[in-house]
Amino acid sequence: MANPLEATVLVLGEQSEIFLGLLKKHFSTIYQLAHIENKEEFLKDNGAEIIAVATSNNVGMSKEMIDALPKLQIIASFGVGYDSIDVDYAKQRGIQVTNTPNVLNDCVADTAMMLTYAVARQLIQANTYVKKGQWTSSFPLTTSLSKKVCGILGMGNIGEAIAKRAEAAGMEIIYHNRTQKNHVDYQYIATLEELAKQADFLILALPSTGETQHIINANILDKMKPSAYLINIARGSVVDEKALVESLKNRQIAGAGLDVFETEPCTESPLFEMENVVLTPHYASGTHETRLAMAELVCENLIHFFNKEPLVTPL
Repeated sequence: MANPLEATVLVLGEQSEIFLGLLKKHFSTIYQLAHIENKEEFLKDNGAEIIAVATSNNVGMSKEMIDALPKLQIIASFGVGYDSIDVDYAKQRGIQVTNTPNVLNDCVADTAMMLTYAVARQLIQANTYVKKGQWTSSFPLTTSLSKKVCGILGMGNIGEAIAKRAEAAGMEIIYHNRTQKNHVDYQYIATLEELAKQADFLILALPSTGETQHIINANILDKMKPSAYLINIARGSVVDEKALVESLKNRQIAGAGLDVFETEPCTESPLFEMENVVLTPHYASGTHETRLAMAELVCENLIHFFNKEPLVTPL
């Protein structure tokens, strides 16, 4: 095994053993701020010497933290999203920011389709039906995906991966995006309102930005068919959760599959009591293989930075 680089990396937040293990393998000094008792004193004594930070989207990096590190040159984030990092301020300070795109596309797309199948075929109810010994008669009929309209909001790399899987399930693919994608053959829908009207399954695969905050609101939910389902593997902030709860309560839509929530971790919600909702704990990228690939990409960006080479995935 090659010797670690003589370099210091400050790690923010509680990170996985996979991530920390790779950082310790590649770099000589790792400070875990979450494990330092007097953080203020540590930053006062060491902040001026730290030029590299490793973080994740669930932790992020604020303007205040950036200011505590006057010589900071790179923020390497574990995750494709970067809405929790003050990227604009970092760029003003000349600080480079990286994320981990593409390596998690397949697992996130798999989760989108898993939730789609689960709500359509009532997987959770069917599992309970058998395990509770209720299988004394035929289970109620469920919904097929074949020939249904899959409306994807956000046709980036993850959106495209979802589309391929939905197409394999026999679904018709339509999408809305900020701009039309000329390299895909799926039908482009000019407005979100029209996408919501046509979709049998509305799958959200867009980033969290100021513009996308509550982009799925009461108005959009009202446009959806009573037989339609909402699937969210993007960010909780893109859905007005109160409006969604009301829509589900009033049977304005048939159900929802959610991997993300407005407040995380989500430990209490009216959604928990709804049989037509399937919930997972923001774990779309949560496989051994994908998390390892994400950690490797963070380290690769940092190695390139310390070696004064072009970054692999700069924002």
